[in-house]
Amino acid sequence: MTTRIASGERTHRVALRAPTKATNTHGEVTSTYATSKTVWGRVKQLSGKEAEIARQIQPTATHEVVIPYESTLTVEYQFLIRSLTFGIVSIDNRDLADVEMVCLCERAI
Repeated sequence: MTTRIASGERTHRVALRAPTKATNTHGEVTSTYATSKTVWGRVKQLSGKEAEIARQIQPTATHEVVIPYESTLTVEYQFLIRSLTFGIVSIDNRDLADVEMVCLCERAI
């Protein structure tokens, strides 16, 4: 059985940023990110036992972001939350139910 987080817990606007390629004025191809969608999500900084468990899956994880299911989301995407950028290191489609996704992320500096 899939447990969904309550809509009232989704208090952050999360911009899903997809990797794109662009050509600069010198004809060089560069990688960049473009916002593909913005959704409401829950953002939680990992601490204590949660951090310990998450780091067994991904040692660099610092935050957990829960968003509605998005079929195109991959670990190549980034999240932009307020003015902070987060790289996605792990994605869990809870119970394969296509309801919501739990993403372990690391804050980009």
